[in-house]
This record gives sequence, C-alpha cells and structure tokens, in this order.
Amino acid sequence: MERVKGFRDFYPDDMAVREKIFGECERWSRIFGFRKIDFPSVEYREIYKIKSGEELAQQSFSFNDKNGREIALLPEATPTVVRMLTARKDLPRPLKWYSIAKFWRYEEPQAGRFREFYQLNADIFGPDSAESDAEVIMLAMKILDSVGLETRYQIRINSREIMQGMLENLGCTNTGRALHIIDGMHKQELDRFRNEILELLPLGDDSRTFLGLLETPIEIEQVESIIGSSGKLFNGLEERIGRLIQTVKLCKKSSRSSIGIDFSVVRGLAYYTGVVFEAFDVDGEYRAILGGGRYDRLASSFTGDAIPAVGFGMGDAVIELVMKKYGEWSPGRSSTAFYLCRSADITIEETVDLVSKLRDNGMECIYDLSSRSLASQLKDASKNNCSFAIILGLNERKTGTLSVKNLTTGVQESVSISNSIDYLRNLRNAV
Repeated sequence: MERVKGFRDFYPDDMAVREKIFGECERWSRIFGFRKIDFPSVEYREIYKIKSGEELAQQSFSFNDKNGREIALLPEATPTVVRMLTARKDLPRPLKWYSIAKFWRYEEPQAGRFREFYQLNADIFGPDSAESDAEVIMLAMKILDSVGLETRYQIRINSREIMQGMLENLGCTNTGRALHIIDGMHKQELDRFRNEILELLPLGDDSRTFLGLLETPIEIEQVESIIGSSGKLFNGLEERIGRLIQTVKLCKKSSRSSIGIDFSVVRGLAYYTGVVFEAFDVDGEYRAILGGGRYDRLASSFTGDAIPAVGFGMGDAVIELVMKKYGEWSPGRSSTAFYLCRSADITIEETVDLVSKLRDNGMECIYDLSSRSLASQLKDASKNNCSFAIILGLNERKTGTLSVKNLTTGVQESVSISNSIDYLRNLRNAV
C-alpha cells in the first residue's frame, strides 16, 4: 500500500526535530504573552468563499455530510480564529492567541508544499498600531532565530493600503486585478508580468517608476529619497509610510536578521487590509517560510463590527527545507534517559517496582519486555538511544546498590539504591 499523494509519514526519528521546532514555537509564543487555543478540523466550506476568496475555497478538501451540508477540512486558521473571537462577547481585548494545528489544501505537491501540513498561527486582536504589527513580526523572527536561522532569512514587509494608494494615484483601471497580478509576479517571467500590469496602468514615467519599485526591495534608509523622486506615486500616503517605517525600526531591535520594504509583497488572500509580510531564505531559493498581515475587516463579515487584527502563519514544510540547507535539521533517534537492565536472578516484579519509582519521579525509563540476556539488553539500550543503562543483578541486590553505565563514555559507577533517585535525576539533568 502506498501513501496518499501529497501526504507524509513521520517516524520517531523525524518527529524528534519537529518536536524541537514546535517546542520553540510554543516557548516564544508564551514568552511574548500569547495564549494557546485549539479548534475543530472542519468548517462549513462557505466560510472560505466569503472570507478568503474563491481560490482558497477551491483548494479545500470538502465533502457533503449526511444532511447534505458542504464541509471542508481546514485549509487555514484565520477565518476559524475570527469565528471563535466573534462568538464570545465577554473576551476582553487586546487578545494574543496562538495555535499549532494540521491543515489541508488540495494543491499540486512540490518542494515545500504538501496537501497536509502543520502550521503555527499567532494573532493579536484589538490594537491597530505599528507596535502590534511589529509584535507579531518580532515573534516570527525570534522563532526563526531560535532554530538556527538568524541572519539566514529576510523579512519583506509592505502595506496593502500603500499599494492601493499608489495604484489609485496612477489611475489604475482595476486595483483588485492589479494586486492579484503583483501577487503572482515572482511566479512568472518578468517580461510577461510587466506586460500584464501595464495593461492596467497609463503609459508614462510614473508607471515605469512603479514597476521599478516592485522589482527592487529597499531598506528604510532609502525610503525618503525614493519618495522624493517618485512623482505623484506617494501623494497622501505619508502617514502610512511613516507607520511602515516605524514597524521596521521596532523589528530591527529584536533580531540581527534582515528586514526591508518590498512593494511586490501583497499576499493573495482577499481579507488583508494593511501591513503584509513574508520571510524568505536570504538566497531566495524557496517559497515563503512564513507570511501574514493585518486583516481589520474580517470580523465584520461575521458580526458587522470591525475588529483590528494582525497575525501570521508558518508551515512546517518550507522551514524544513531551509534548515536542511544550512545544516540545522538534524534528525536523531528519540532518546530516553534510562534503560533498566536486569539479570535472570531479578524478578519482573522487582524490575517494575524500580522502573515505576523512576517514572513517578519524572524520569524516562524503559526496560526489556522479552526476558533477553543482559548483553542483549545493553545492546537494546544503545539501539534505543538511551543515555544510561541501570544494571540490576544478584550482586546489586545483595549490596543494595545499582550499577549505572554511561552509554556514551562507557564509564560505570555504583550508587546506593537509597540515594539513587537524586543521583539519577542529576545525571538526567546533566545530559
């Protein structure tokens, strides 16, 4: 039997490094004051047509339930999280929520993209400010830094409001279509992109300047001079540009990794309203590692009331590719601290009694379940990547001791059973 196309198996060796990444996501989310939530794996499919655009609805795994209602496996978290938020009128804002869950999209599998994937989502509801925009970006940067990618990625940030304003200043005939074309800019040849976007713009120097801005990311130190030489493009957008610059400046205080303005980043989902951002490998070799932005009007489609909101999502597939590229993805066998090896003279009741004491004191411990020889048990301890073997034989029983062997160094010591719990806990903590 073959695995279904676009889905993955994770063996214990694979899960060890994944748990490390998820652990960093959890740790930094809590440090930043985010609280964990969870939600169902299904929604009514209609929610994605209304909230995220027809394209995402088409990518969903959907089916009709026994009552004929169209149900979809979650392709993303944001509409569900907003549904949860608006269902509770008693929740005080601001709110900072995060989740780590599985999602499903019916897309063509390729490098960094699967039909089932894990994703971290983090959102702030309440404040509409550069500070809250920066807070979610700083969280994303800290997570990437903590898994060995500091200075190996770059954050590219933009504003949908600034893009909308520039297109209107140019006299664009269809700003929605223009943003859709810009979103696909890096997925096609540059000449083809230029031809498509210029069909919506008037001929002239301002349009050529606009194209140049799309094709070249800029540092915030360059913004003032670029605005001064860009004609009417930025008329009336000074406040929004100032906010974007402030967001970037705050983020720069959190990490040594690069962050700059990229006017080609607009994010495809229909609900984004303000700042948008993505993280890429510095060489631009892969799809975005993560992405997010501000979606202040999404809640209004549930309740009629807008709730300022900003957040991001980070899937597990692309970050795996980037970590492997830089040698930071190091799968290893899942380890257990102790393996209790017993001689034939020791009863299974004595063995389980000692194992239970160790487990009750929070120590990972396994033992042989098939009455093998002591030598075979020691080999099995190494195969299971245990750090230490605890040997209990007739001599240890007589002397009231345990023999503890370090399976890395080969050093073996004897310890009194009465003092063994503290001794073994210290060994475990030192690994």
